Amino acid sequence: MRYDPHPEPALVHAEGVQYAATDLATALAGVFQASHTVDTISARPQLTVWTPIRPLHLLNLTDLWAVRNGAANSLAAAARSTGRAWARAIHTTRPDLDGLWTRSTMTGRPTVVLWNPAADSFPPAPDFSRPLADPTLHAIVERIAVDELHYQVL
Repeated sequence: MRYDPHPEPALVHAEGVQYAATDLATALAGVFQASHTVDTISARPQLTVWTPIRPLHLLNLTDLWAVRNGAANSLAAAARSTGRAWARAIHTTRPDLDGLWTRSTMTGRPTVVLWNPAADSFPPAPDFSRPLADPTLHAIVERIAVDELHYQVL
């Protein structure tokens, strides 16, 4: 993915990454971007909402940080290899960070990229977790997918 801080070459690494959307449209756009079809059935996808149990220490890439550090705000839309190189450099020089606050390349809305230091921020249980096929959730997913994203829904 774009902000994975794993060293090259791409192998199995101990560094984990969690990409979290801050809204449902961004989550749907990101997960189903290849097909533009929200398949609520095949892989039995779930919507899981959680609240960190401690404040997260995130580097804000949505302000002028990129410019001040030799890049540009277009870093979020650069090649994934470029984003990964920046993530490795940030992660190496700032091991205190839980991750990044950035914008989705799909919707432009905020997203969070969490790295290993954020592991202790996850709650023991989510606030909410349901299959996208749940009738009530499916109705909400369908409205957002169709009206906002112009995606199909199965």
